[in-house]
Amino acid sequence: MGVGARLARGGVGTFVVAAIGAVLALLLQMLITHFLGATRFGDYAYALSIVNLLAMIAVLGFEGASLRFVATYRGLNDWAFLRGFVSRSFQFSLLLSVIVAGGFAVFVGTSARDSGNLRLVL
Repeated sequence: MGVGARLARGGVGTFVVAAIGAVLALLLQMLITHFLGATRFGDYAYALSIVNLLAMIAVLGFEGASLRFVATYRGLNDWAFLRGFVSRSFQFSLLLSVIVAGGFAVFVGTSARDSGNLRLVL
């Protein structure tokens, strides 16, 4: 089997997995909407969008950098740099995640205390 055929097969497989994931996500959203109702689902979707935004901030772009540096270091057989990159990126992401989560918890706590209603804050 040639390289083109292997790439096409891998691309089709990736597409199928992504399509199945999208369908399952849609079904899960429909199920959650059914059980929560429109208003509470809106609250859920709003809170989830905030969490997703904070998660994007917390990873610092390491998911994209990992594709480049891990492949480069593996290709060069530079295992020390690979271990260092993985270790340091984990440490930075963990530290920033804790800072963002702590800041968000303080914000929600003070906003809920001031308004008297946690649901109003989210």
